[in-house]
Amino acid sequence: MKSAVIILEEKKALKKALLPVLDRRVIDLVVHELYEAGAHDVYVVCDKDLDIKAKVTKDLYGAIELIGLDSELIVIDDVYPFLDEGDYKKLYAHDRALIKGTKIIKIDTKELTELKSLELDTVEVEEDRLADILDPKAYRRYRDDLKERILDYHEANGVILLDRDRTFIGPDARIEEGVVIEGDTHIYGDTLILKGTKITSGSYIEDSEIGNDDVIISSRIIDSKVHDRNTIGPYAHLRMHTEVFNDTRIGNFVEFKNTRFDDGSRCAHLTYLGDCTVGKDVNIGCGVVTVNYDGKHKNHTYIADHAFIGSNANLVAPITIGEYALVAAGSTVTKDVPDKDMAIARPFETYKKGYGYTYIKKEK
Repeated sequence: MKSAVIILEEKKALKKALLPVLDRRVIDLVVHELYEAGAHDVYVVCDKDLDIKAKVTKDLYGAIELIGLDSELIVIDDVYPFLDEGDYKKLYAHDRALIKGTKIIKIDTKELTELKSLELDTVEVEEDRLADILDPKAYRRYRDDLKERILDYHEANGVILLDRDRTFIGPDARIEEGVVIEGDTHIYGDTLILKGTKITSGSYIEDSEIGNDDVIISSRIIDSKVHDRNTIGPYAHLRMHTEVFNDTRIGNFVEFKNTRFDDGSRCAHLTYLGDCTVGKDVNIGCGVVTVNYDGKHKNHTYIADHAFIGSNANLVAPITIGEYALVAAGSTVTKDVPDKDMAIARPFETYKKGYGYTYIKKEK
């Protein structure tokens, strides 16, 4: 069985390992290359808790006990991010080997205590692939190399990248043929973008699913799902398990948090919907706010099909707005609104004769 151990006991090695690259850390990418090379288990020796797709132990021999004595082992006593799965496959092909110029060895675990007396084969790699990425130029080269390989992959699959220099896509993103992506765009995490969609400049998408034929205009979408034929933005923000269904319009400076927004509904501008369920064919006016937090708990708002929420309305949760119900502009609503009814919750308007003129002249 093939295994690998990465030793991060030195502060410098740990610092290199935790450098960010696109939406990953260097250590995440190194571990990925080892798995791609055929490693069944990868261990990281470190005195810190790391959220990583590898097993973290406090010392090398603790890792060896877990691996067992019948394993082909690569030991990496530093961080060499330019090395890839091909290099590690070459090492696994030897009984005992050393990558020249590094602290990387390949042995059997049962021979680890005899390492000094063993004869090792030498595997050579190009010197610039052993560069220390704490050097800013080497770090930039590493990031740019990873970025270009990812973009090459997506272009080969039919993704249309209008400005490669300013497009950043993480290793886990999946993008279907025909998607158009403008520059100054970041697509990270476990993201899926389906055919026919256009992502315009200034957009940031992370851990989200974007459906077919959507237009995402300079907006931020995190941990959310957008179905088909929607227009999002500019400057919209969808987050925390928001789900937008089909044929909707979400406009500028709209924020959805943990919100379900159903087919054909519209929210054109300057609105916050948090912990909210919106039905089909609902119109949300400008400046609407779901008042979802009472100081201790987040409360839910339900807006049924075909409702109309007028501009500058506050919906104080928990609350339900019924089917075909109307909330008048400027209202602060604290009670459920039955189906087909209209809620008006405004203070009475009064006038002070001549006071407007007096006030304005006084201010000047």
